[in-house]
Formats: sequence, structure tokens, C-alpha cells
Amino acid sequence: MNPGLGGGPADHAVLVVEDEELIRIDNCDRLEKAGLKVFEATNAEEAMALLDAHPEVRVLVTDVRMPGWMSGIDLARQAAKKWPELSILLTSAYFSAEEDALPENMTLLPKPFSPDALVREVKLRMRR
Repeated sequence: MNPGLGGGPADHAVLVVEDEELIRIDNCDRLEKAGLKVFEATNAEEAMALLDAHPEVRVLVTDVRMPGWMSGIDLARQAAKKWPELSILLTSAYFSAEEDALPENMTLLPKPFSPDALVREVKLRMRR
């Protein structure tokens, strides 16, 4: 993917962070078919590097449970602190937003979710 140069919605991108390869591929394919520019990462460390390299990313979609020293929640919190304009969509089958209050720019999309729900939620956040 080449980085967007302008500031319009067509130049915005989404970053999908998911350690399960088939889920990541499927989510990225669905978002690309919906006309979105998509970057992907397998863990939080890769995600932070991609966010640094691609300022056009406006939406971060991350699984909550991931391998490595940083969970999806940790990634979301660090990304929100460094890029406050970033909209964050957390995905998980094991996490309840009621258990841990989420900051304003974060939303939980419980797994399993439909492909349409993922595309709808990401597009909604792209418009913000």
C-alpha cells in the first residue's frame, strides 16, 4: 500500500491487528473489498511501527488477546495516547466493555461479528 498524501477520506486507512492469520486475512479482504486502504499487523509491536510510518491510518482494529509483551488493550491505550485522533475498534470474544471502561475513542466489537458489521463500524469511524 502506498501512503496517502492528502487529507481527504479517500486517503485514510485502517490498520488491522490480529494474530490469527485466517481471521486477519479475512478481515483485511472484506475491508479492501469495501474500498478501504488496509494495513495489517500480527502483533502490537508491528502495529506501533506501522502507525508511526503511516499517518493516514485513521482507524485501528485490534484483537484484545495477542501474543507478545503488549496486549490489544495495551496497544489501544498507547496508540490513543500517541495519536489522540485515532479511532479504535477492539475485537474480542473474551472481553466485556462493562468490565473495563473504555475511553471515548474506543469501541468493542464482540466476536463473532459479521463481515458487514466490521465494514460498517470501520466506515463509521472513518467519517469522524
